Amino acid sequence: MLRSRHFVSEFSQRDDQFVDCYHDCIRDAVLGRLSVDERAAVHDRLARTFAAHHVRDHVLLAVHTLGAGRVEEAADHYAHAAAEAAEALAFERAGQLYELSLTLHAPQPAQAAELRQKLADCLAKFSHDPAGS
Repeated sequence: MLRSRHFVSEFSQRDDQFVDCYHDCIRDAVLGRLSVDERAAVHDRLARTFAAHHVRDHVLLAVHTLGAGRVEEAADHYAHAAAEAAEALAFERAGQLYELSLTLHAPQPAQAAELRQKLADCLAKFSHDPAGS
């Protein structure tokens, strides 16, 4: 029904089948019908599928590992995404991602100190960037 009314589209890429919702309200309606456990299972399958296909989008992986209840793994993905953003000189975004990582999971003291230092460096670089002001 969703396909015949043009609410979703299906497409293939290599050997994989995908479904894309045209509107967020459709996605929200479908997700709203899932129980918490079913939603976590969907996130888990998506995270594992993306990881198996070597997807390097750490924010995407973080969203789905977090949705699956794997908080520490999600925090690690956010930290990786933050490092990539900092390398791309996206200091504000990097700072946001480091904060997400630290908020989700308190790592060992040495790693926490390293992440807080990287966060501070990003915030300092962003505040000194004329384009970021």
